[in-house]
Amino acid sequence: MQKRESSSATQALIRVVGPRDEQLLAGIVRLGDRFNKTLGFMPPAAYAEAAAENRLLAAMVGRKLVGYTLFSLPRQQIRLTHLCVDPGSRGQGIGRLLVDEISARHHDRSGIVLKCRKDYGYDAMWRQLGFEARNEVDGRSKARKPLVVWSRDHGHPHLFSDLESTALLSVAMDCNVFADLHSSGERHGARESRTLTSDWLAGLVDLAVLPQLNGRSVRSATPRSGVGSFRRSTTTPSPV
Repeated sequence: MQKRESSSATQALIRVVGPRDEQLLAGIVRLGDRFNKTLGFMPPAAYAEAAAENRLLAAMVGRKLVGYTLFSLPRQQIRLTHLCVDPGSRGQGIGRLLVDEISARHHDRSGIVLKCRKDYGYDAMWRQLGFEARNEVDGRSKARKPLVVWSRDHGHPHLFSDLESTALLSVAMDCNVFADLHSSGERHGARESRTLTSDWLAGLVDLAVLPQLNGRSVRSATPRSGVGSFRRSTTTPSPV
């Protein structure tokens, strides 16, 4: 499905990004990296995975990338992960085109859900895009800045019955990952580990501390950090 915007001077085409669109995918990664302070860091492999699963849309004006959106499809919902528009193309309805395209492609699902830092000041924008604020949750960063949970209803019943599911993926941290989250040092690969503290993962991943980690170092680090949802695990979660 392709849509053109007719309400502004900019005529944007929305297209699905595939795994073979290497140049376009690289441009999307660069655009996302420019605004990773608000979007949260996402490794290039995550963009590639989204493209392989038809979960990455690009807004194009001619051959120029002017915006993109990345989303996931958990259960019967759509979880909006990134919505990014190039600064030179903002205020022209690009964001609405991208969100509308997601709804059109997946209207059978209950609606779109996202989480956004409250202090970013985007409330008016989300309301203009058809979202409603539902509640607030703690963020995953060290500062634990609150996130507003926004939803855009597709008109199906039970949209909010599983909005904040407790069925999280339990992820076990090894020593290197734990050190990356609590140390000021920069081990090679530390940036990828710190992706686990990104707000877009709030409600998706539960970080588990295994008994094998030194108990004393865990106790000394946890009160200072406040990062994520740490717990001791006696099960066998997915390794990082």
